[in-house]
Order: sequence, then structure tokens, then C-alpha cells
Amino acid sequence: MVVLSRQKVRWLFAVASFVSLLIGTVIVSAQDGTATPITISENRTADITDVNGSTAFTIQVGAPQSVNVQVLAITPGFVPTFRVFDPSSVVIFDTTNPGTQTSVAGMVNLSNTGEYRIEVKNVNGTPGQFLISVQPGSPLSPPELIAPGQSASGTLDPQATRRAFAFTASNSGILLVTVRSSDPNADPTVGLRDANTDETLAFSSARLAGIRYRIPAGAGNYLLEITHSGGMAAEPFTVCLEMEDGSTPCAGGASSIATPIAQVVTVAPATAMLSPTPVPLVIDPNGACMVAATNGISINVRSGPSTDYSIVSHLAPGMTAPVYGRLPDNTWLQINISGVIGWVSASVVTLGGNCGGIPIVIPPTLPPTATFAATAMPMATATATATATATATATTSGGGGGGVIHLTLRAPIVTLLFQPPVLLQHLDYTASANYGTANLSVGFSPDPYSVGMTTGGNVNVSYLGSSCSGFATSAPDLRVNFGGSGASLLRLYFVGSSGDATMVVNDPYGNFYCVDDSFGSVNPTIDFNNPSGGSYDVWIGSYTSGVNVSGTLYVTENSGNHP
Repeated sequence: MVVLSRQKVRWLFAVASFVSLLIGTVIVSAQDGTATPITISENRTADITDVNGSTAFTIQVGAPQSVNVQVLAITPGFVPTFRVFDPSSVVIFDTTNPGTQTSVAGMVNLSNTGEYRIEVKNVNGTPGQFLISVQPGSPLSPPELIAPGQSASGTLDPQATRRAFAFTASNSGILLVTVRSSDPNADPTVGLRDANTDETLAFSSARLAGIRYRIPAGAGNYLLEITHSGGMAAEPFTVCLEMEDGSTPCAGGASSIATPIAQVVTVAPATAMLSPTPVPLVIDPNGACMVAATNGISINVRSGPSTDYSIVSHLAPGMTAPVYGRLPDNTWLQINISGVIGWVSASVVTLGGNCGGIPIVIPPTLPPTATFAATAMPMATATATATATATATATTSGGGGGGVIHLTLRAPIVTLLFQPPVLLQHLDYTASANYGTANLSVGFSPDPYSVGMTTGGNVNVSYLGSSCSGFATSAPDLRVNFGGSGASLLRLYFVGSSGDATMVVNDPYGNFYCVDDSFGSVNPTIDFNNPSGGSYDVWIGSYTSGVNVSGTLYVTENSGNHP
């Protein structure tokens, strides 16, 4: 048995043009301004072809439910954002992107039946290509009945995103419906609908700390819906339903939240997010792993795990955010804040919840500075750090060695000399896959998904690092478009019928993983724990130059499936 050490390696990489990360099976154009139907549990690649244009999709909803929408950039420099419109053309969800994130996501409550519209744009206002994934959430709970003189309160968070209340108008006078947040820095959105026709009558922004609706006397049924704004903080609220003439105030003195009228609707100041006032922490010790800002200080959220990276958002005092990953030494944590993926220093946040299974993440490094030298020999050089990662595993045994290497790509350091640089053969993740594209979502069936292939080529993959071995074609053998929200495992493995196979995978963030042998066999396996949605490009190589390998490539979410 040979086990290769996971050490830092140096590699040579040719100067290449970084164009599309993914060529999808369906390309949607925004040129004619029409919307393209998309179904729940579907992934699509699409593009925006016009400057300052957008691409729209429609979803037909037959019953109230929630969906998880994710948009992932494919074209370098594409910075996505999206809005969701209900059947009445009211905006019910609007993502934020500071201009640096390549993906945005959100859980959207689809309370009405009918046609919803998703509009995707590039923050930079330039054309580009992207992947959109719409995955099912859970059915929406029925509304709670309230009558004049009743009040209700609750707290919304990223796990419990909605509360709904139903009531009937009064024949004897005007009703007042007041919704107020007890935390002006964490405000839910509020919508009012006609329960008989599903018409949206009003919808308030999360920038409002309270809202009051006056319901005219007469017959009528109404639905009041309070929805989490999409941030990571808990959002407490109180609802009061009472008569305007004061004859039926809310029980327990709750009517005080509705007087005086001039103070019911309050615009939260923009500076409230940076308030130094400490806010009590709310982290469930048995819930998901979360971080919270402490000591009344707003925490910088950066694009990478050091202060050298740019600031992409802020974690306000008392605000919580789910943890997606960590550095090997636990000094920096990767979080999701309002759909923006970023990093915070562990030294300035409070960590809570079930954090035992948070994966190690090796992020892309900052681009190096180009260097110049005067020498008589042409060359092009680049460096990368290769670090073992817990999310890619393999057991080595025979067959020329094994091991998994996680390579974080860096922009090439190009040395300009007297002659042009020599271009080396390399893996091209922009090329069409030899055996096509697999569009898979969480819970796909059948599992495992399989593709038979014969492969091997003239590209020596060892240029990626000393622990990468084998010879493959320049184009990937299979491209997997994975709608990964909620999945715990994505496993790729190859079972050969001839030859000794190796495997290389390029993940949605541009990182390369390499492996030779696994599970006591000469067949390669790579696991992605808590996988991100996006494109995974897979190469199957032959350990020996000039020899083809035949077999079957499998994709599974079941840890019991392996070579």
C-alpha cells in the first residue's frame, strides 16, 4: 500500500482564456423580454445577452408552499441578483448582492396559487451566463384565526420563515390591524390579501418597523401574512386586531402598540445596522451551527478568510448567521448572510448550535502580483497551495499510489521574457463534456446515476500537483449540474472494467480535486460533504500513458454506494 503525503506542491499552468464555467443543456435568452417556464426541482442554465438586461422565469403554483431559489454565476465577473413577483405582480422577495458574490439564494414563500415570476439580473449590468436552481421547501401551514380584541406574537428566523393570520371584517365599524417589530433592526415583511380572491392589497418592506391597515366596515375575509425578511437575524413581531373606535381593544393591553396612529409606521434608519447597543443573542444550542455578533459591535464580513479580503457585508449586533465552513485551524468561519457567502473571524463572534459537522473549506487565494525577469529562456509560471481537505476522501491501495489533493487555483503569475511562453496541454472545464451533462437535484432517482465510458487521453494531469496522476482528455468526461441545497453528500466514483483509473473533479468554485485508489481497490472515489449547488466537471484518466480505461462513472448521495 502506498500513501502519498499531502504536502504543498508547485504546478505549471498555461495561460488560458477563462470563459464560461458551464455549457448547459438549456440556454434561455432575455432578448425578447419573455419569461421561460421553470418547474420546481429543476436546474437551468441561462444567459443575459443585453446590457442592463434581465432574464425572467415563471413558476405555476397549485398549492401554497416554499421553494429554495439559488442563482450561481457561470461567466466570470457575473454578479447575480434576483427578485420574485407574486401573481399580482407584487415583489415578495428581493436578494441583495454587494457586488462581489458569485451566488445568491433564498427561501421564498409562495402563498398564493397561480403564476410567480423570477427575474434574474447582473448587478454589473453586463451580459453573462448563470445557473438557476428551484428546489422544493415545505408546505405552508394554514393561517391562524384571530378576532377583534385579540393579539398574537412570535419570532421568525431562517428556519421558521412565515406566520399567517385570517380574520373577517366587522359590520359595525372600521378594524385596525397593526403589526410591529419589537426589534427595529430586524423587521419582517408584511402582506395583506383578500382571502376570497387572493388579490394582494398591500405589501410592506422590511425597512418598516411597523405597519397599520384600516379595514373598512362590511363583509370581507382577509389574510395577513408575516414573512422573514431573508436576513439571518431572528425577527420578533406582535399583531393586534381591534376596532378603530376603541370599543374592542386588544386583550392584555396590547392595543398600546397601535397608538398613537402617527407612530405606527416607522422607517428604520439606515444606520441602525451599525448601532453599538448590545442585543441579546438568540442561538438554539440544539439547532444549526450559527454565529452571532457580540459586544454591541458590527462585524465585517469579508470575501475571504483574512483582513486582506474586501468587505462584502456586516453582521449587526445580535444578528445571527448560519455557518457553512471553516478553516482547518478554526480561526475563520464561512457564513451565509442574506444570501451572501462570506467569512468572519472566529475571535469576534459567538459560536453556537450543533457545530460538530462543519466542513473544512480551502477558499481561492488572492491573485498574486505579476513578476518580470530578463532571461534567455521562455517560460510561464504559477503557484498554488495543495492542502488535504476533509470533504474529499479516498483509501489508498496499490495501483501506483493514491491520495486526495485539494488544489485551490490562483491566477497565473506570468513571466514575460524574450520569447512568448510555451503553452502546455491542460484540462479545459469550459469544453463540452465527452459524455454529456447530468442535471441532478437533491434526492435524485435513480441513485446511483451512472454513465458508461471509455476514456483516457494525452493530458498529463500531474501539472496540477505532485499528488495528481494519470492521463485524461482535455474536455471533461461528464458535467454534473447539481441542485445541492440540503444535500449531505455528493459522491463520485468510477468502477473500471479495464485499466487503472484516476479521477479529477473541478467543483463550482474552480477548485480541483485528484484521487487514484479508494476503498481498497484501484477505483477512484471523491466525496463532497454538504455540497454546494453548481457545476462539477469530472475527468477519468488512465494511470498509464497511452492506455484507455473502460468502466462506469457513478454519482450518488448514498454513502453505502462505493467501488
